[in-house]
Amino acid sequence: MRKICVFTGTRADYSRLYSVMRTIQQTPGLELHTVVAGMHLIEKHGLTVNQIREDNFPIDHEVFTLIEGETLETMTKSVGLTITEMATVLRHVRPDVLLVHGDRFEVFGAAVAGSMLNIPIAHLQGGEVTGSIDESLRHAITKLAHIHFPSNPDARERLTRLGENPEMIFCVGCPMVDKILEVEIKPREHIFGSPMVTVANDVIHYEPDSPYLLVIYHPVTSTFEDNYTHTIELLKAVQDVDRQAFWLWPNADAGAREIVRAIKTSNNFFWENIKIGFYRSFPIDLFVNILNHCSCVVGNSSVGMREACYFGKPVVNIGSRQDGRIRTRNIRDVVPQREAIREAILQQCEVGRYPVDYVYGDGNAGRRIAEILATIDLPSPQKKITY
Repeated sequence: MRKICVFTGTRADYSRLYSVMRTIQQTPGLELHTVVAGMHLIEKHGLTVNQIREDNFPIDHEVFTLIEGETLETMTKSVGLTITEMATVLRHVRPDVLLVHGDRFEVFGAAVAGSMLNIPIAHLQGGEVTGSIDESLRHAITKLAHIHFPSNPDARERLTRLGENPEMIFCVGCPMVDKILEVEIKPREHIFGSPMVTVANDVIHYEPDSPYLLVIYHPVTSTFEDNYTHTIELLKAVQDVDRQAFWLWPNADAGAREIVRAIKTSNNFFWENIKIGFYRSFPIDLFVNILNHCSCVVGNSSVGMREACYFGKPVVNIGSRQDGRIRTRNIRDVVPQREAIREAILQQCEVGRYPVDYVYGDGNAGRRIAEILATIDLPSPQKKITY
């Protein structure tokens, strides 16, 4: 049996790893081991480790790697803690492959530990371009990884230009697409009747038949000092358009505390007629239905860049966090200013639905990845740059 150790630290990377993990479980010759870390284990981020349990995945290790505080210093220290803890975990598991996803700082720490322990690393979604520190971390993980699973041809080409061995680059699509395409789309009543939403009805004046926004706004680490003011601009813009909204809590990057502070102090102008619910996380099936039925996705999350196009949902992308990503026709970019955000939301809501774009795969990424991991001749831990 070939041991595949999957590392997950956030609700976002788990949603993209889900179909890979499920297919690994179903593939002869592969044995799944799961390490759950970071935001998954923190209550204020929704204790999303419970979702992994509900999905019946084995959790071999829970690793507390996140130093709270949401500053540049705590984020940097969390990388060091992840390296230390993962060195112990990987020495115990002794996997044949360490599978990691994306560009998060805790993923970088796991990749450092794996590479220094001579464990071949498989990396999902390398070769993409974005703003913030994510850009540097993603390419750094690429240079530590041995097997690459980019989600589109543009990323594959960039990996080749970074000097990675073309024989170890497999353009498979985005595994998140696998999941969103298999979720059953239900009527809007399913959303407003779900326990996670009805529990908030005492304070949030939802109107189930009225349009709503999906807002996801994360900190931008490269402009750390601006996160508070940019969030205030977004809050005021949402107030101006006078639509109800589902707003997801920010991730644990440096600057998240300033976003939360902006939300909590916004009652001076915001809370007379509450139409916005703030949520730590949603189960993936509920989230996909919320995405499908929303009028517009607003914020700076990769959801707007990657998943929204599969439902033709209009997107207002704010600021620089997603700079460099492929732009589908449903996306409108704006600066983080109240008036610009307001106008963009109103115009995008008028559109309704855009034509669907399948730029990140056809829903079979997990199967392709598992097949490759089961059959490939594992590369030597000693990497060589190709030119």
